[in-house]
Amino acid sequence: MSAWVMRTKDYAKWNLISKWHLGFQTIRELPLFDTNPIATMYWTIEENELILVIDSYVHPTPYTLEEIEEINKTWNKFYDN
Repeated sequence: MSAWVMRTKDYAKWNLISKWHLGFQTIRELPLFDTNPIATMYWTIEENELILVIDSYVHPTPYTLEEIEEINKTWNKFYDN
């Protein structure tokens, strides 16, 4: 899966310089609690919150439980430090 975990405040800057940006990305708030979570606009999320940015060309929803577990492990690493 082409996906990145980052803080909302870093998304706009990352989006401008990223070589991976294809123009079709989906933003999800973290942690994930559902296999088919609602996509949202990053500017509606508080700037220090973690988001999942997904290349929408590569990964359709719904997610498998294994994918959700792996994504949430990554989310947890930000808070373990």
